[in-house]
Amino acid sequence: MRWPKFLFIIGWALVLEASATPEYAIGEPAAWIQPGKTSKEPKDISKYSPYGAYYYLVNRQIKKEADAVYSYIQVIKKVTNQKGVTQQASVEISFDPLSESITLHTIKVIRGKQVINQLSSDKIKVLQREQELESNIYNGYKSGLLHLKRV
Repeated sequence: MRWPKFLFIIGWALVLEASATPEYAIGEPAAWIQPGKTSKEPKDISKYSPYGAYYYLVNRQIKKEADAVYSYIQVIKKVTNQKGVTQQASVEISFDPLSESITLHTIKVIRGKQVINQLSSDKIKVLQREQELESNIYNGYKSGLLHLKRV
């Protein structure tokens, strides 16, 4: 079965520098970021069905300055089956709030010709998850979480 649903998750930047800024921001990509090129869809996308998604692009760029390291990540993928809908219905980005901040640029779901903007500050939740707490390890990491609608 061919799924007509496309899921595009496009771009966020992780700034590795200490700051007292909010935990995340929504903004335009920096001028140094180069656009990535997407791959062509394979003739038989069904062989990707066990994974639930086909990745057209994973674009990662890093810029180092004297006092900061900037990391940009852009992902474009197509949901190929119901398993993919379940697995791809949320975006989660972990970060250390003492030394990192997140700037989200674009999160869109494309269904047919309809483009649905999913990036809205009222939909983003910042959670503190201590995954190693049972071992008495506290790392302070947080996760920015966004549940996508109409995937």
